[in-house]
Amino acid sequence: MDEETQGMKFEYREIPAGMLKECEKWRAKMVEAAAEGNEALLTKYLETGDLTDIEIKQACESARSRTKCAW
Repeated sequence: MDEETQGMKFEYREIPAGMLKECEKWRAKMVEAAAEGNEALLTKYLETGDLTDIEIKQACESARSRTKCAW
């Protein structure tokens, strides 16, 4: 990690073939966790089995703000 940018600078690259299955497993867990925090997303996830990247990001941001408010 670049200490100066603290991980904010990155490059998009293809996932190495040897890591693809592991990445797919963890993405599925992330999508499921994102869906659990929002009834509309949960319904979509159960109907389609996936969420868009934007939906996942919004769910994570929403969860983060709820956590901050709880403190």
